Amino acid sequence: IDVSDERRRQLTSSARRVIAAKGTVNATLRDVAVDAGVSTGIVSYYFDGKRDLLRAAVRAAADDFSRRVEKTESAAMDPWERLDAHVAALFEGSEKRRRQELAFWAACWSEAARADDVRLVHRDHFNDWCAHLASIISGGQAAHVMDATRTADDLAAFVACALDGLWLHSVISHEAAPRARIRDITLALVRRMLTPVG
Repeated sequence: IDVSDERRRQLTSSARRVIAAKGTVNATLRDVAVDAGVSTGIVSYYFDGKRDLLRAAVRAAADDFSRRVEKTESAAMDPWERLDAHVAALFEGSEKRRRQELAFWAACWSEAARADDVRLVHRDHFNDWCAHLASIISGGQAAHVMDATRTADDLAAFVACALDGLWLHSVISHEAAPRARIRDITLALVRRMLTPVG
C-alpha cells in the first residue's frame, strides 16, 4: 500500500468523524489533525485546505459505500439477488456507525446546498450510484424479470431516491420503525417498483 494513499485515507476517515461530530462549519483542520494524531502541518501537506479535505472526505465515504455494496453483491446470481444484496448493504452496521454516517452525510448535504464544489462531488457520487443501479435494472430488463416500460436510468434514479429516504428514516426513526422492518419494507417497495406490469 502506498504510504501517501494510506495517510490520505487516515485523514479523510478522521475528517468524516470530525464532520459527523461538529458539522462542516465548525470542523477545523486542527480538529482533524488531533483526531488523526498528527500535526496540522501533515493535514495541510496532503490537502489544500479545508475545502479540499471536505471534498476528499465525501469521495472517500462514497467509495466506502461502493465497496460495501460490491462486496454484498458479489455472490448474487441474478438481477433480483443483486438488488436485494444492494439494499441489504444499506442497512448493515451498528447503530453507532449508521448514526455517524448519517451525521456526516447530513452535514455534507447541507454544505452541498450552499457550495457548488461539494454539490458537484455529490452529483458525481449520485450519478455513479444511479449508473450502478441502472446496470442491475438493465440486466433484469434484458432477462424480462424487471419493468421495461421505463428506461433503466429513470428507474435507477427513482430507486436511489427512495433508498436514500428510507435509509435516513431507518437511522433517525429506528425506535418507531426498527431497521429490519424498514429494510423489509424497502425490499418490498423496490421489488414492486421494478416488477413488470401485467
